[in-house]
Amino acid sequence: MERSLGDRHDITVVYVWDWTSLQIPTQLIGSFINKVRTVVVSSIDEQCRECAFVVYCDTRITSAAVTREIEKSPNVDIFHVEAHESAWGICKKLHRFHNDYEHGVIALITANSSSFGPVLTKLSRCGWRVHLFHAEMSPKDFLDYADENWSVENILDDELRGVNSATNFPNTAYVLISELDKEDGTIESLSNSTEQFESRVVYYNEKVAEAVLELKAFDVER
Repeated sequence: MERSLGDRHDITVVYVWDWTSLQIPTQLIGSFINKVRTVVVSSIDEQCRECAFVVYCDTRITSAAVTREIEKSPNVDIFHVEAHESAWGICKKLHRFHNDYEHGVIALITANSSSFGPVLTKLSRCGWRVHLFHAEMSPKDFLDYADENWSVENILDDELRGVNSATNFPNTAYVLISELDKEDGTIESLSNSTEQFESRVVYYNEKVAEAVLELKAFDVER
């Protein structure tokens, strides 16, 4: 069936969140997703059509509380990408979006300022508009790849300040754990355990059976 004239002019919008590099407090995830959608749609003069909203993370080390909160938002999908290959894996997916969808807007949420330049350049040259949601202190040359950009701190604004003032961890330690059990479920158990203490697994290598934990604390004895 032939599409209507209005359908032909809909602008494709694809959202890609690099959770590995840019994480926010769990309780703000739903609000953040809504705000990102609102900001992008408001910045487009033409009628637009959301084709995908994908959060890329290492599902083995991302806490269940985080994935549950993400899944509460409508039409948001979680895709697994190993933490140490996150940027490379997302770049491959961005190339796929370029092939699978009509050119429109790519909204990339990331704090990784060193890995996406070439693919964003290619997307721009092929007719995509790049909207970038980034960490506040991202370098200017990274922001120059985007047609529009917003810092995550500005998007969340008062909500983020409220969380930071309520929970302040002045000390963070990183601990390497080796000789882990290689059985299925090891990384899930480790993630669930650290989640209870406002900490997380930041690296996991199944082949060599080791992981790095980020431990947050109010005081660290030296």
